Amino acid sequence: MNKKGFITLLLGAAALTACGGGGGGGDTAAAEETVVQDPATDNSSEAAAEPVYDENNALAVTEPLAIEIASAADRTALAALDVGSDPATHARYIVALSPAAPTSTLDALAAIKAQHGGGVSGKDFLVNVPVGQEVTALQSLREDPFVLSIEPDQARLPDDPTDATVASLQPTMRALSTRTVGGSLWGLDRIDVKTRAYDGLYTNPRTGAGVTAYVLDTGINASHSEFSGRVGAGRDFVGDGYGVGDCNSHGTHVAGTVAGTTYGVAPGATVVALRVLGCQGSGSTSGIVAALDWVAANGIRPAVVNMSLGGGASTAMDQAVARVVARGIPVVVAAGNSTANACNVSPAREPSALTVGATTSADAVSSFSNYGSCVKLFAPGSGILSALNTSNTEATYKSGTSMASPHVAGAVATLLEAHPALTPAQVTQQLRAQAATSVLTGMKTGSPNLMLYAPAPDGTPAVAWTTHIESLTPVTTLLSAQGWRATVTLKAANQDGTGIANVTLNGGFTVGGNKARCKTGVDGTCKVTTTNLLESLESTRFVVTTVTSPTYPYNLGENRLDALDISRPVRKDGFVSALAAQSAAYNASYWRASVTASVVDADGQPVAGALVWATRLVTDTSTSGSYRCTTNALGQCTFGATVSNKIASVRFKVRSVTGPMAYNATRNVVETVTSTRP
Repeated sequence: MNKKGFITLLLGAAALTACGGGGGGGDTAAAEETVVQDPATDNSSEAAAEPVYDENNALAVTEPLAIEIASAADRTALAALDVGSDPATHARYIVALSPAAPTSTLDALAAIKAQHGGGVSGKDFLVNVPVGQEVTALQSLREDPFVLSIEPDQARLPDDPTDATVASLQPTMRALSTRTVGGSLWGLDRIDVKTRAYDGLYTNPRTGAGVTAYVLDTGINASHSEFSGRVGAGRDFVGDGYGVGDCNSHGTHVAGTVAGTTYGVAPGATVVALRVLGCQGSGSTSGIVAALDWVAANGIRPAVVNMSLGGGASTAMDQAVARVVARGIPVVVAAGNSTANACNVSPAREPSALTVGATTSADAVSSFSNYGSCVKLFAPGSGILSALNTSNTEATYKSGTSMASPHVAGAVATLLEAHPALTPAQVTQQLRAQAATSVLTGMKTGSPNLMLYAPAPDGTPAVAWTTHIESLTPVTTLLSAQGWRATVTLKAANQDGTGIANVTLNGGFTVGGNKARCKTGVDGTCKVTTTNLLESLESTRFVVTTVTSPTYPYNLGENRLDALDISRPVRKDGFVSALAAQSAAYNASYWRASVTASVVDADGQPVAGALVWATRLVTDTSTSGSYRCTTNALGQCTFGATVSNKIASVRFKVRSVTGPMAYNATRNVVETVTSTRP
C-alpha cells in the first residue's frame, strides 16, 4: 500500500519482512504642484492599494490558510482506529500553533471544539468539524497568524509486515569494549570501521549509558532478555488497550537495534516505548504528533528519538519533529522505502531531522531506500537481525530504512554518553564528519556518500554552525492623514553573529498581514511590512513562525527573539512655520505666482510627506481654487498659479495640512501671504 498520508513501517519492499510505501524622505529641492481638487473630496493621500505580495517585496498580506478537505476514506479509517469521530458527519483536523500563540488564539481553538467537539487526551490540537463545513467552521483559525497549519488527521497504514526466519539468541562475549557479534550481525560489524572489513567484532568504547532512546513505534516487549531491565516507563498514543506492549514486532526489533544487549549499537542505553502504531502497524498523524509533543515536554536529556516510520507529507508532523529538536533532543528518522526522493515524505523531509537511508552488507545502497538531499547519512538496513516480540529470547531478520535508522539512533546515544551537551545540530555534524566517505555504491541523485561510523570521538567535537534570528528591528511610519505602517527588519545569523544569505523567514502580524515572508540578502537581513493600519490601532505584534536556511540548520533555541510588539507612532502637532511668496514673468499676458510653505512638528523638526492645502483669496471672505503640494525632507513644498497681467497681486491662504502629524492651526506662524506681479 502506497497511499499518500499513510504511515509506513519502513521495512524494505525487497526484504523478507515486506512492507509497502516509503515513507520618507524625498528630494531636498522644494517641489511645485498645482491642483484644483478640494481636500474634502480628495482621497489620494489615504488610498491604500491592495498589497501585492511576493518573496522579493516582502509586503505582508492577509491570506487565510488553505484547507485540504479530509477524504471519506481517511474519515472511515480513523473511525476504525477509534479516534472519536463519526466518519459520515465529521472530520478531524490537526491545528498547529506557534509557540507564541496568545490567549485569543487558544480561545478561538477552544470555541471551535466547544461547538463541534474534538480534542482528546494528549491531543489538544485536534478539532472536530462537520463534513462540508470545514472552511467556514475553521475560518477564525485560518485567518490567525499564530496558526501555522491546518491539515486533516489521517490514518497511517502500512502493508502487513512478514517476519523472516526466527533465530535463537546467542550468548554475548565481551572483551573490554569489544563484542563478538559474528556474521549474522553484519550491521554492528560494519559500523565500527570506515573501510569494510568484517572481523566478527563490534568495537565501541561507549555503550550509551545514561542516555534515553525514545522509540516511536509499535511498542516494545519489555520482558525481552535483550533489554535487561533497561526499559523506561512509556506511553500509549494508540488507545486500543494494549498499552505500550508490542503486538506487531516492528517496535521490539527497532529497539533491539538501538540498545539490545546482543543486537544493539548502544547496549547501555535506556529505551522508552512511545506506542503510536497498533497491532497491524496502523496509527494516525495526530497520535504521532502527540507523542512528539510529549517528548518535547517531558523528554529527559541526554536523549535521542527514533522514528522508523513515514508516509505522505505532513506539515504538522514536520513541525512536531522540529519542536523536539528545538528542545535539544536529536530525532533520527527513516528515509523511506519507495526508491524515491525522501524530501517528498514526512518526517524524512524535515530539515532538523537526522534522516537515514539503508545499505547492504556489500556497501551498496539498498534497492528500496529513498534518497536525495534530505538524507543525511546511510547505515545498515538490509537483512538486520534483532529481537522479536513473540518471545523473550528469540530474534528475526528484517530489512528497511526502519532498520537503518536505529543503527544511527544507537550511535547518537553513544556520542551523547561521551558528549551529553551536544545540540542536535552538533550531533548531526559530528556523525557526518566522522562517517566513512565515498565507500557506497548505487548512489542516487543528491544523496551524500556517507556511511555510518559509530565510535564516539574522545576529543571535543567540532562546533556545528546553526542559523538563528539575531535581531528583529521595527520602524513605524505615519501615513499622510490617518493610519500607519510598521516595517520589521529581520537578521538571520550564525553563532558569531555573521549574517546568512538566502534564509527564508516566514511570520505574520496579528493585524496588518497574517502572512509575511522575506529572503535574506548577503548581509543576512530582509524586511517585512504591514498593510496600512488604522489610526485607532494602538499596536500590532509580529511573530516568526518558520525559518528555512540552505546553509546551516535552524536552531530555535538560539534565537535572540522571535516575536515583537510594535506600537503606533506618536502623531505630533504640526503647523506652518513659514510662507515665502515668489513671482516671475510667464509670457506677454500672464505671470507666475508661487508660495513655498514650510511645515514643522512640535519639536521644530521638518515634517516630510505633509500635504499642504491652500486657496486663493479673492476678498477676505471669498476664495477661488484649491492648491496642494507635498513637503520634502526639509519640510518644504511649493504651490502656485498662473495669473493674468491685469491682476497686480494674489493672496493665498493655507486651509489645512494633513500628513504624518496632527495639524494644529492655532500654532501656525503665518497662514496668508501675498505674491506681487513682477
